[in-house]
Amino acid sequence: MSAQVLQIHEDNPHPRHIRMAADSLAKGRVVLCPTETGYCLLGDARLESTHKTFLSLRQAHPTKKPFSLLCKNLQQVGMVANVTTSIYRVATRVLPGPYTFVLETNRRTPKFAGTHKRTSVGVRFSSHNVVQALFEYFPDPLLVTSITDAEELEITDYFNDEEQLDAWWTDASEICARFSQGIDVALASTSPIPMRVSTVIDFTQDPAVILRDGGWDSEVLGIIG
Repeated sequence: MSAQVLQIHEDNPHPRHIRMAADSLAKGRVVLCPTETGYCLLGDARLESTHKTFLSLRQAHPTKKPFSLLCKNLQQVGMVANVTTSIYRVATRVLPGPYTFVLETNRRTPKFAGTHKRTSVGVRFSSHNVVQALFEYFPDPLLVTSITDAEELEITDYFNDEEQLDAWWTDASEICARFSQGIDVALASTSPIPMRVSTVIDFTQDPAVILRDGGWDSEVLGIIG
């Protein structure tokens, strides 16, 4: 079954389209959604079927490499991972935003998001209007992954041309055509969405380490390395 593509305005998302996407998530299906880092796949983090669908869509993704969690707010981040006082201080400076925090898991971490030994989990909290609107109707943590990865973008020399908007991963309809099965609803931005990557910070190390610089403001993190 082909995906239902719904046009969405980034600044003022249509509530009916947001509800349709949230209903799809509630039924255990996968939604395509714009974020600060480009289009991402979203699904209920509690379901094994979400993990299996992600792996079928992202066939180059190592099966033991975990997918991250997308949370509604910082309070929810603290529910699904361990957030110390020092981490909380950094988080309040940069979240919501295009940063992925690698945190220690806890007993409430969805098992399909942690590493295979369930010791750490990547967590995001998005500032994108469409994502925030979606969480008004689906309040639980979501499993999230970009529709491509940094390595593929680097191979295409994509990051060296910030104005490049004609690749398949910048247009929801083209993404759905490429992934003919697995996506139930696509929230398609009315303007092209360039792909970027989040800055990844590993807080399981002391001191914390930036594992990947996504080109966003790193100085605000207060972390060297």
